[in-house]
Amino acid sequence: MENIMDQAVEFLKASGYRTLTAVFVFVMGLIIIKNLVKMIKFGVLSSDMDASLVNFVLNVFKFILFFALILYCLSILQVSMTGFIAAISALTLAIGLSIQNTVSSIANGIMLFFLRPFKVGDFVEISGVSGSVREINVMHTVLNTPDNRRVVMPNSTVFNGVIVNYSANNIRRVEVKISVDYDADTELARKLLLEVCKNHPLVLKEPAPTVRWNAHNDSYLEYVIRVWTENANYWSVAFDLDEKACTTLQKHGICIPFPQLTLSYREDSKKNGSDK
Repeated sequence: MENIMDQAVEFLKASGYRTLTAVFVFVMGLIIIKNLVKMIKFGVLSSDMDASLVNFVLNVFKFILFFALILYCLSILQVSMTGFIAAISALTLAIGLSIQNTVSSIANGIMLFFLRPFKVGDFVEISGVSGSVREINVMHTVLNTPDNRRVVMPNSTVFNGVIVNYSANNIRRVEVKISVDYDADTELARKLLLEVCKNHPLVLKEPAPTVRWNAHNDSYLEYVIRVWTENANYWSVAFDLDEKACTTLQKHGICIPFPQLTLSYREDSKKNGSDK
């Protein structure tokens, strides 16, 4: 025990100054990093940068500064950096091999932050799953579906999947298909449908609404209505036009047909075989 104490005293005599200096630098470094991050966060939040991107960038910045501070303190203590860096490299390799999927999600998360195909609040469809973006983390992206289900998707799936962002543009085109009877006055039907579009308060004047004859089907003629509206009004306009178009056509005596089949009977003039 006395031998250990003697060695500790000798160490403090030999490196006490360096130790105190390293501790002082470490404490002051933590204070500086904390205040520096606060200043950067205050400045960045006043800009238009997405909140999730701000948190990610600050965390990466804080980690880099903290790691640099540790290396500097070790250099003050005259610890060999060669062995330390080699140990860190070996540990990083071992961890990387064991958590490849996690590393892939983190890497893809970083790419999502910088490419920004969507942001928090956007309504998107990712690999067939639709919902509003609630969180974008380094590991995963969280969606809330229209029926209020919470979907957590790994960023590797998000980045490698097909992303459809319905909120990216300010306006969207609404398309509604309407069926009319073959016996209907086609010009009147088109005129009535166009009036429905023009009279709707949420339909934009430019680009102008269009109503075109689209297809000949077995039991009906098909018209397609195409109008433009603000992104937030998409579903309201789609439901309103579908309902208003049907009621307007029926009010003017134009039938909305149901599937039907016309049968005809033909008696052959020439019979095969003998009558019984």
